[in-house]
Formats: sequence, structure tokens, C-alpha cells
Amino acid sequence: MKRNMHKQIFLFPRILFFFLLFSGCSNVDSYFLTGDYNQDKALKALFHLLPEEKDEVRFVLIQQISQILSKNGDMYKQILFLTNYVEKNPFDPYNSYYLLYVAESYEELGALPFAIHYYQRILNNHPDLIVKGNNLHFHCIMRLLEYVDDSHLRLRYYKELLSRFDDQLDDKGKIYYSLAKTYEEVGDWDQAMLAYQKFLKQPHTGIPGTDDIYKKIEEKIDFYNADYKKWIVEDLDFLVSEVKDAILHKNQKKLEQYRAKVNFFTMYWEQKEYSESRAKYFNIITFLYSSDPKIDDELDIDSNSTEAYLRTTHWSYRVPIMYFYFRRIDFPTDPEIDGRWEWAGIYFGEKR
Repeated sequence: MKRNMHKQIFLFPRILFFFLLFSGCSNVDSYFLTGDYNQDKALKALFHLLPEEKDEVRFVLIQQISQILSKNGDMYKQILFLTNYVEKNPFDPYNSYYLLYVAESYEELGALPFAIHYYQRILNNHPDLIVKGNNLHFHCIMRLLEYVDDSHLRLRYYKELLSRFDDQLDDKGKIYYSLAKTYEEVGDWDQAMLAYQKFLKQPHTGIPGTDDIYKKIEEKIDFYNADYKKWIVEDLDFLVSEVKDAILHKNQKKLEQYRAKVNFFTMYWEQKEYSESRAKYFNIITFLYSSDPKIDDELDIDSNSTEAYLRTTHWSYRVPIMYFYFRRIDFPTDPEIDGRWEWAGIYFGEKR
């Protein structure tokens, strides 16, 4: 229903124009008159001057005509006037600016497919212009990124944005993050990781709806670059049972076998971020040999489909309680790994 409405919005002014043209109307410009005496007087004067003037003067005249039509509330006439002018004057250097008016008018009318069409037309077929210090192509790309769903087109727009308008971007971090996510959508994981690396090099930027985004991206890159992910287990129950057995039998080799080889952390619950040095040098075996740890029969109540916690007690007097943390792997790059489980870390102390 909406598509048909947009089609009617797009076609109506053009159908009317060609009807007037081929019905023998001697002055098609009269179609654009508003019925207001002062406005019509101004429009007639402007239309009279339009054919005789050079491009720079035409630019001003066309702006004035378009503004009168827009103020009168008849956006159909404004669209028709501008598109008709561009068709009759294909070499006018300001055509991209006139078509920008058209695109924005369709956007205001809610006819987004046609707004997208004209933004793309400006970008593909017309040279860039700088108006009041702003690049029209930059503006078109930003609007297209807001409305276009096709991932391959979005990749093109992101890359063009970074290559042509690098100095105009207020937050390149968000652009690199969005570029990486779009590469993921098309399955180009190598390029996605490169884009994520560039994101990490940008000054701190916030991504709406995400927490600890820098830490998560670093972990994603490290996991992607890990050569052999042999610690990955398909079934959570099996992984938990193996870790339990290794703890109870003080089996260092088995614990090392199932410990994640990248991004493994150890931290207290109250810490906001884990310490990489602590993760590197903490050796649970020294605790095993000096303790008689006990393990809860069931996983912690806060465990869910993506994370699980195993509470253990009776360790040393310094750290009497540890929660072994397991997580489901989000790695669509490899379907054989995606959705499996890893032992990813240890929390010290009672859960808060």
C-alpha cells in the first residue's frame, strides 16, 4: 500500500506536466502559478529572466522560484519544476544542488525510495558542489547510510566517506565500527577485523547500546587471530563436568587443556575491568595443592543460555571463593565454533 502511495507521489506531477505539454498549452510555466497575486507576479518575472541568464544568475533565480513554490506548500510543483529544469539543462553545473532539493522534498513527503533514488543520482551522476561550506556528496552519503539497507551499498558509502571526507568526520570511531559490522554482514571477516583494529586506534567513542565496547572488540580480534581453538567444547554440561573433575583431582594438565588460550581473565567481582597481568600470572595449581576445594552441585542461579557460573569454595584463606565463568562463543566466522562454549575466566570472592 505504501509503495503504491509513493509511486503515485512520484508520478503525479510528471504526468500532469506531460499532459499540459502535449495538450497544446502554450505556456507550461503557467502551471506553476500559485493563485496569489504577489507570488505569481514574482514567479512570472523570474520565469521570464530564467532562459536568458548565465548559470550563476540562474542558480539564484531557480532558488527563488523553488522557495516560492515551497513556501506556498506545493512540493509537487517544486519537484516538477526542478526535475524538468535538470532534464532540459543537463550541463548546468548546479544540477546536483537542484536535485538535492528534490531528494529532500521527497524525504519530507515520506517517499523515501524516491529520496534515495535522487541522493544516489547526485552521487553517481553529478559532480560534487560546496554550498555554504558543505559538500553535497558528503550530505548525500550520510543520508543514504541512514536509509539504505543493502550491505554491499553501505560498504561502498562507508569507504567513500573515509576516502573522500576523512577530515569532515566528527567521530571516525563510529564509522569504522559500522564499517566492521557491515563487513560482518557480508561475511568478509578479514576486512571486518581490520576495520575493528582501526576503530580501536580512534579516540574513545561511545557506541549506543554497548558496554565495554573496546574490551569486547579487543577480545573479538584476539579470538579471531588465535590459530588453534582446541579448548572449545560443544556441550556446556560436558565442559563443566571436565573442569569439576580436574579441580577435584588436582589435574593441572586437564585444567590447562580447557582454559581459554585468548582473553582468559581473573578478577574480583567489584573490578570494572580485568587485569591482563593477573590473568597471565595467576596459577590456580598453587591453590589446588594447598586447598581442598568444594564445588556446588548445580550452576549458579544467574547462569543463562549465553553465560554460566560455577561456584567453588574452601580455597586458600586469601581467596576462599572462586566462580568459574563459562560463556557461549559468538563467532559466526566459523559455524563449527559459533555457539560452542569455553571456560573464559575466574571471578574471586562471593558474587554480589
